[in-house]
Amino acid sequence: MLLASALAPTWAVAEASDPDRTASTTDLASLSLEQLLDIEVTSVSKKAQKLSGAAAAIYVITQEEIRRSGMTTIPELLRMVPGMDVAEVTSNVWAVGSRGFNGVFTNKLLVLIDGRSIYAQTFGGVNWDVQNLPLEDIDRIEVIRGSGGTLWGANAVNGVINIITKSAEDTQGGLLKVSAGNIQQPNVSFRYGGKLGDATYLRLYGQGFRSGRFPDATGALVNDRWGGGQVGFRIDSTPSNADALMVEGALYAENSNYIIHQGSLTPPFNFSVDNTDRNRGGHILARWTRRLSATSEMTLQGYYDRADRTRTATWDERADTYDLDFQHRFALTASQEVVWGLGYRSVDISYNNEPPITYDPPRQRIDLFSAFIQDEISLRDNLHLSLGSKFEHNAFTGFEYQPNARLIWQPRPDRSLWASVSRAVRMPTRFEREIKLILEVVPVPGPGPGPLPAELTVTGNPAFRSEDVLAFEVGYRQEISARFTVDATAYYNRYGNLTTWDPTAPFLEVTPPPPHLVIPLQVNNLMRGEAYGVEVAAKWQVTANWRLSSSYTWFQARMRLDPTSNDLNTLLQIEGNSPEHQFQVRSQLDLPHDLKLDGALYYVDALQNPTIPSYVRADLRLAWRPRAGLELSVVGQNLLDGRHPEFGGALMLPSQTPRSVYGQAAWRF
Repeated sequence: MLLASALAPTWAVAEASDPDRTASTTDLASLSLEQLLDIEVTSVSKKAQKLSGAAAAIYVITQEEIRRSGMTTIPELLRMVPGMDVAEVTSNVWAVGSRGFNGVFTNKLLVLIDGRSIYAQTFGGVNWDVQNLPLEDIDRIEVIRGSGGTLWGANAVNGVINIITKSAEDTQGGLLKVSAGNIQQPNVSFRYGGKLGDATYLRLYGQGFRSGRFPDATGALVNDRWGGGQVGFRIDSTPSNADALMVEGALYAENSNYIIHQGSLTPPFNFSVDNTDRNRGGHILARWTRRLSATSEMTLQGYYDRADRTRTATWDERADTYDLDFQHRFALTASQEVVWGLGYRSVDISYNNEPPITYDPPRQRIDLFSAFIQDEISLRDNLHLSLGSKFEHNAFTGFEYQPNARLIWQPRPDRSLWASVSRAVRMPTRFEREIKLILEVVPVPGPGPGPLPAELTVTGNPAFRSEDVLAFEVGYRQEISARFTVDATAYYNRYGNLTTWDPTAPFLEVTPPPPHLVIPLQVNNLMRGEAYGVEVAAKWQVTANWRLSSSYTWFQARMRLDPTSNDLNTLLQIEGNSPEHQFQVRSQLDLPHDLKLDGALYYVDALQNPTIPSYVRADLRLAWRPRAGLELSVVGQNLLDGRHPEFGGALMLPSQTPRSVYGQAAWRF
């Protein structure tokens, strides 16, 4: 019945002769496995290089994989990546982590869109609910598992996600896409690309979306609706043979609903309340690239980003980010290429200081100055060494350094062996140094006739230091045959100065009334530990029209508290919030009569803290191209069960991921 309903006639699709199609977005079925390994990536060394020659654990999600996956959000797409842990908490909240340390506020993963950091300096994570650029405009997503601090700076501790959108030149013409289902209710996006001159191209887009409610553990629907819209543009120009200019920007407005837990000094002390985040913001980014010679190039980029998040039940926040970045690449000798750069970022963050969260001071400006240099040395034709370091000065901890060494050996063109050692840091946010967070209120016996409220709070520590990691990796890639490739990575990470919440002496407080006991948990750096694991990915071209992709991930974490720490839970959370085993297999099958059948099966092991059972997720997509420019499709997700939990929440009530079916029509003109 599930298969029958998933394959019922519904609408969705893409192009027969795709106007967007470029070398990087060619239909996946038409690329050989050797060509896939030759896809150019830029995230490993901040220059274009073949994926097969990258000395890092990198995975590329192509535009064709995005379209054929049936996924509708960026976090969902990241499920494809070996070593990534993606879990839905509510319809609009995700926990996305790399190599452990997963959570709603994952703070060891740096995410960029066209070079613009969307890592939030407020709490150290990503507000995924406002990252809603049209998926059709994404050229590729490059995901590096492991440290990327040398080139990308602080907070690239366990990985870098670099989302790269298409040039306006590659999106000429129009695109109208409409989808609707039991969760999507409905979604509409429109894009149009045109020319402004002989060498200048423009893309305009707009989209609106609405997501239905998810169920809770009892099956009852909770108030976690999500909806909004975004408009944006991109201009690409080549005013001369040596110059390229890109300007892009967007504005968004969206509402995210969820249920939060709050504490009160009067009965019932703890309760749940519906909350709506009203999110408004936008950005503008400009990048100028100039080719100085055949072996030299420079890039200057700047952007401004504004994010306003107004919560109906809790605190409000506003963040203004100004960023300027310069990079220069040149050949030092015939066998050496140097990349260096300078950067400055200023983030102005303010809060309205409404319980349960307050900051002292309510407004703060964080300045970050940075410089990096990397030297790539060809020791032999098939042996290459990269040495470099990032140097930063931030407003909280001062000077930080992040060195890196990578070596890759390619004994034959179809195989490579690489190794790396690197250091990265996660600099403090305002949360660790300036926060007062009321977790819950517990009644305890008091001197009077009634109970005495005891307020459990988290308090910031002005002496909080940067967390750090020393990461060791080895990897192997091989095109075993024209039809089969494998990519394997093993890693060992040593972490220091990890965050703990340590109880300190309780005290009595009379303001605000009534009198109550305060039990503080102070933020400290009193934990260290190791994480290690293996990630294996393979691709098999079964026939000319059928391709299988699969991956397996094994992960372990072992943490230790400092003897002076009395933390009761953080160690257990870090050791238990990521699955030990993950497995997936994805199929892409081209059928006669312009039909495409795509499927995916995901297995995710159980979590220990929060306690979440293992689950298996199955997705199916059937698409039909009745004529050039039109694609109709139907997608079924989570088809094996009516609902299942994927993660837990501390301050919010988690919902469960339901079965969903939607239809989609895409018309290119």
